[in-house]
Amino acid sequence: MTYPCRTVSLIAFVALLSTGSAFTQAPSTEETSKLATAPTTVAYVYVQTNKGVNVYDATTAGKLALVKGSPFATVGQMGSINGKYLISVGTAFLRSYVIESNGAVGKQVSEINSQDYDGAECGNNTDAGTILDHTGKYLYVELDEDGGNCAAWQSYQIASNGEFTFIGDVLGTSYGDGNADPTNIPTFDSSDRYAYAPAWEESQPGFAPFVRSNSGDLMNNTVFRETDPTTDPNLDYFLAPIMARADSHEHLAVAMIPWLYGGNGSAPVNLKMASYTIDPATGSIASTNTEDNIPFAAMGGAPSAMSISYGGNFVAIGSGLRP
Repeated sequence: MTYPCRTVSLIAFVALLSTGSAFTQAPSTEETSKLATAPTTVAYVYVQTNKGVNVYDATTAGKLALVKGSPFATVGQMGSINGKYLISVGTAFLRSYVIESNGAVGKQVSEINSQDYDGAECGNNTDAGTILDHTGKYLYVELDEDGGNCAAWQSYQIASNGEFTFIGDVLGTSYGDGNADPTNIPTFDSSDRYAYAPAWEESQPGFAPFVRSNSGDLMNNTVFRETDPTTDPNLDYFLAPIMARADSHEHLAVAMIPWLYGGNGSAPVNLKMASYTIDPATGSIASTNTEDNIPFAAMGGAPSAMSISYGGNFVAIGSGLRP
């Protein structure tokens, strides 16, 4: 799998969601003094390149420094990172690589062939999306083929030694236009019980809703209901969800674009951001937004990345434009 370089512009939406209190932990006086004199590592940033994975050391001063040994060779495309292991996705195989104490990508410790398990009938991992739950112990991988009418999400448990165990699969819902797969990677709510992926049809908005079983595998949420933002019924378009991210207070931020009825393309691209509340009992979602009060911003293309702050009061959107 290859991913072209993109020029990314970020748009931030502030205080989109109605949330409870959000807290940040302030450093002590002693810690503040130390940070002022010696910036320390607070995170590592991993970037897939054509030659491997570059790892950057991010300091308290906000500076990035390339970790020695970058780029680190891996097989396949970087999929997910849980802090202990980097997961790469090949055409058929999933592989785990240990993360060293300095953030470097170490040796491969495990691999598993997704084509040996249920869900492989829908295709391979060529265009796969992956997602980890918040614990980092469960991995979910999409298998499908472009233009096909079958899509599956396989569920894996990741052991403390990095080994994979297949625990189940769930097939997508087939739509009238023959597109069965969600249009983007699901996002988990804060409880890790429900997951949502935009999956709209030609004529109406929608989500692929999942519920997680006690064993950790995803299942279709058959009791799910959604209440979408209201729009003028005389318009020739509806608001199609493109990406969704959940905060820590059972709210869902959803990036939406106007889409002409009948699948004839998008209306003038004004990205709109809707807020949904998650029902913890059923996983259903409801929005009280109307088209008139949804924040929007003009973009040069559909969003390619989205992130939400822990408190839910900031949302960042990336628009990837091919050069």
